[in-house]
Amino acid sequence: MKTLLVPQCDIDNVEEAREQIYKLISNIEKGIVKPENAFVYVTNITQPIWYLAHRRYKESLWSKIKNYREKK
Repeated sequence: MKTLLVPQCDIDNVEEAREQIYKLISNIEKGIVKPENAFVYVTNITQPIWYLAHRRYKESLWSKIKNYREKK
């Protein structure tokens, strides 16, 4: 298993997206957002999550050392 160096701003963006999803669900339940329009909202909200999942991050030095020792 690798330990990656993820910038805090990317983690913050994912947390904000999570909060926006909860707000969207609440708005759907209240009737503010129509369920048939939810897909458009979810696509826009989850963009930071997609970015996090599809970006390559550097492996931490400690993780590299640990993996090197395990291979020996």
